[in-house]
Amino acid sequence: MQLQGIRVVDLSRILSGPFCSMFLADMGAEVIKIEDVEDGDPVRHQGHQRDGFGLYFASFNRNKRSLTLDLRSAEGKDVLRKLIATADVVLDNFRPGVVERLGIGPAELRAVNPAIVTCSITGYGRDGDRRDAPAIDGVVQASTGAFELAGGVPIPLQVADLAGGNAAAQAVLAALFERTRDGAARHIELSLAECLRPWLAVADRSGTLRSPNTIVATTSDGERIVVQTPLHFRTRLAECLGLTFEPTEAYA
Repeated sequence: MQLQGIRVVDLSRILSGPFCSMFLADMGAEVIKIEDVEDGDPVRHQGHQRDGFGLYFASFNRNKRSLTLDLRSAEGKDVLRKLIATADVVLDNFRPGVVERLGIGPAELRAVNPAIVTCSITGYGRDGDRRDAPAIDGVVQASTGAFELAGGVPIPLQVADLAGGNAAAQAVLAALFERTRDGAARHIELSLAECLRPWLAVADRSGTLRSPNTIVATTSDGERIVVQTPLHFRTRLAECLGLTFEPTEAYA
């Protein structure tokens, strides 16, 4: 496995951070997920349950080990520092300033492990008038214009969290590679808002996923099919299926 021997201490919760560490775990990293001593990750018991275990939680926390710690206690911080001394990556998705208040900010962690890669995912970054704003997915969608794509309501997929987690995983991999050159620590900061915007820039505003470029139809035996074709295949497709595509102003 590509990341065998890499240890990740994951302080994050809900989706963006765990989605990031999911990729790292899938590539062989040892991911130790730190959870609250009382209830664990807030989404652990969310959604459909099987044998008392939430399938939503399991879908992006696979291949990880969990440890409960009280990060507000001296004992909990001591255990965490011992873990970090043996780790390669520390990941969090707290609001700006939380890790510093807990005494586990990047500077404190570098004192424990001079080669540590730290990654912090926030809603809107550490600067600006929205730095302390709630970073719930739907709120981030609203503030970045994503609602426009779904007719004024949230896209029915947590795209902000997914975009942030995906970008964080790429950034961590790049930082680990860069660390091989000098062995020094690296710190990564990114926000859900900045990670979502490139996805919105390539959203389907030209109709690629709408008729006549994309057709969802029911076959004679009752099955549903999706036919998606670019313009230069349109004539051949029409001949094959016995269809007629009406020219429109957009697709004439």
